[in-house]
Amino acid sequence: MNGKAMTGDKSFMLAVRPLESQEWKYIDGAGLKKNPDMLYTLFSEIPRDKNIIPE
Repeated sequence: MNGKAMTGDKSFMLAVRPLESQEWKYIDGAGLKKNPDMLYTLFSEIPRDKNIIPE
């Protein structure tokens, strides 16, 4: 920061929980960017036409 360029891959965290729970679980999005199909393997109910993983 402070005028310096940052390097490295951008990442994100994906927070998930069952509807009946108040306990959240977090998934590091870096792994999902490398293997996007894993998201649909873990959560088959997510429609594939939804763009969950940012570019």
